[in-house]
Parts: sequence; structure tokens; C-alpha cells
Amino acid sequence: EEEEEEEEEEEEEEEEEEEEEEEEEGGGGEEEEEEEEEEEEEEEEEEEEEEEEEEEEEKGEEEEEEEEEEEEEEEEEEEEEEEEKGEEEEEEEEEEEEEEEEEEEEEEEEEEEEEEEEEEEEEEEEEEKEEEEEEEEEEEEEEEEEEE
Repeated sequence: EEEEEEEEEEEEEEEEEEEEEEEEEGGGGEEEEEEEEEEEEEEEEEEEEEEEEEEEEEKGEEEEEEEEEEEEEEEEEEEEEEEEKGEEEEEEEEEEEEEEEEEEEEEEEEEEEEEEEEEEEEEEEEEEKEEEEEEEEEEEEEEEEEEE
């Protein structure tokens, strides 16, 4: 009986040792699992960070492109405005030139009219002088006749 009891105790001790070993191995497995999970989480975080960086870069590129497009549009608008201004200025200059030409023509016409009026006046004066001379001659003749 003592021997049987000893054998049973030995078996129980062996079983306990095996259980402890299994528990230790199981614990080691749990640690490995935890490490793997941590690594996976770190990898996921790194991937997320990379994705965020890529998104930020893409946003930055998009913003740059938008800014460039806006600048180009502004430049085009400025050019169009300058062209329109240039055309308007040309039209204004042409109108001013036409007005000046018309004024010059009017002045020339007025001068011609004044010259014609002066000529007419001179002719009238000459005619009056001639008439006066004729009258004087006639008077002289009459006087001579009377004296005779």
C-alpha cells in the first residue's frame, strides 16, 4: 500500500509538472500572440500614417494645381482687359481725330465764307466809287454846260 501510495504521489507530481510546463508553454504562446498583435497594430498604424501622408501630399498637389489654374485665369482676364482697353483707346483716338478733322473743315469753310464776303464788300465799294465818280463827272459836265 505504501508503495502504491508513493507511485500515485509520483504520478500526481509528474502530472502537476506537466501541467505547469503546459501552462508555461501556453503562457509563452500568449506572449507570442500579444507580440504579434502589437506588431500588427504597429504595422497598421504605420500604414495609416503613410496613407495620411499620401493624402496630404495629394491635397497639397491639388491645391497647387488649383492655385496655378487660378493664376492662369487671372492672367488671361488681365490680358483680355488690356486688349479691350487698347481697343477702346484706339476707338477714342480715332473719334478724336475725326472730330478734329471735322472742326478743321468747318474752320476752312468759315474762312472761305469770310473771304467771299470780303470780296463782295470790296466789289460793292468799288461799284459805289465808280458810281460816285460818274455822278461827279456828270455834275461837272452839267456845270460846264451851264457856264457855257
